[in-house]
Amino acid sequence: MGRYSDKVMSKMPTDMKSARFKLELNRVFREQTIKEKYKMGYRSTVAYTIRFTPVPDNNVDSPTAEAVKECNASFYCFLAEAKVKCSGAFAEEFGVKVDERNMAINFLAEHVKWYEDYEDVQVHEALMSLSKAWEEMENKYIGGIFIRIGEEMDDIVQEEWGEVDWEWLAIHRQIVADWE
Repeated sequence: MGRYSDKVMSKMPTDMKSARFKLELNRVFREQTIKEKYKMGYRSTVAYTIRFTPVPDNNVDSPTAEAVKECNASFYCFLAEAKVKCSGAFAEEFGVKVDERNMAINFLAEHVKWYEDYEDVQVHEALMSLSKAWEEMENKYIGGIFIRIGEEMDDIVQEEWGEVDWEWLAIHRQIVADWE
């Protein structure tokens, strides 16, 4: 039976019974709606890139062969450490792409639940934290950008570290009209 016994309901005037019934119905509907919302979850579009770029010396437009060689070695050392410390990030289902030719580690996912207590999110966060630690150790080649766009218009998180090029990853807003 419901929340109220027959004895309590029978002592109430009819209009009060009706109001109580509507109130109880609204409560049940509200609880069910909240449960459904929680089950669906808030969705985000998330992307990050971790890159190694050879830095040109002063008064030179392009990096020397030695700088490219050092940068390449640094990338492979990072990749080896990341595969040990963040091994799960490189599993196929996590979506991380390693671009060895361009010395980059990239990730892009749309319509995902990005909660810090989710295991897959923790793996991605660990990989980004490792790259930030490398940058803090004054590795001059590493850089990264992280962007998360939530469902709300003002829910945008953008973070960068190290040497970055803003063309790697950016947010673009646009209006699309069916008459143009």
